[in-house]
Amino acid sequence: MFLSKRGNNYYLYYVGEDGKRQRVSTRSNLKSEALKFFRSFKVNSEVEESVIRNITLSEFKEEFLEYSAGVQTVRAQRHFNVALREFTRIWGDIALTEIDGRSIDNFLTVKTKEASTWTARKYYGALASAFETAHRWKYLELNPFRGVKKPKGREIQPLYLSKAQLSMLFQTIKDKDFKDVCVFAACTGMRLGEIINLRWSSVDMKRGTILVENSLNFTTKNKRNRMIPINRSVKKILTGIAKENEPDLIFLRNGRQYNPDELARKFKTYVIQMGFDKKLHFQHLRHSFCSQLALQGVSIYSIAKLAGHADIRTPQIYSHLCPSELRDGVSRVCFL
Repeated sequence: MFLSKRGNNYYLYYVGEDGKRQRVSTRSNLKSEALKFFRSFKVNSEVEESVIRNITLSEFKEEFLEYSAGVQTVRAQRHFNVALREFTRIWGDIALTEIDGRSIDNFLTVKTKEASTWTARKYYGALASAFETAHRWKYLELNPFRGVKKPKGREIQPLYLSKAQLSMLFQTIKDKDFKDVCVFAACTGMRLGEIINLRWSSVDMKRGTILVENSLNFTTKNKRNRMIPINRSVKKILTGIAKENEPDLIFLRNGRQYNPDELARKFKTYVIQMGFDKKLHFQHLRHSFCSQLALQGVSIYSIAKLAGHADIRTPQIYSHLCPSELRDGVSRVCFL
């Protein structure tokens, strides 16, 4: 079962006794009320205990993307769409129950050859999540991805902007609103989606903190909340726009929410204009934040907490930037 918004109201979708998808209106346009309806809704026992239903890859893709549109960001929806489309391109419109470990391994091998290990890893994550949903909807007895290991990527040094490059970039950007977003990203390590969805209710100027949190309209990448201290630059930005956008979203463009793709494209134009590495994207402002923390001797654990990494191993890519911390630690383990 899942919720999806159509028009002004949310609808609850479920598989009926005949094996066909059914829907019922929650009679509400508020997600909070729709979720209450979802929790209280009871499907008869025959439906809940129905056997695995035969469904093709294209049928599942259509149903999953409709579900995704109601609970995930536009970017995430595109990511799932591409992954499912590529899997269908390589294996055809086969039945979901025909997909096994061998077919998944072959798909990952093909994508590694066609693109890269990084691309194969990205598709693995999206498909494993989608097929877990298929298992939850009783289209599969088990998620076949559970028995397949994620492709191992080689360790690469993180790409980031140096302090001097950041200074040059911010001096070059004349658009104040866009500049504020970029500086904010470099000074907080927040993801683009987190920034454009940040609200004044999540900012505590007295305590000097920002709460990056889940809401009805936004979900953080790892679905966890985190606290970020406000530094001098961030405080200056917030003070400069506090009277303009109260009490809704903090960062707006002409009174409307920013389009993340437009911001990303605009950042890319500056990267090319200034002759920086063409591989740099908006997300590298976040990497720059983490890299500067590492250079200042901040612990890997603290970097993980500030950046909102679910896995402590993720920020270890910055460990080479804090040799003094490692040297200090090793120097304490002396016995002679």
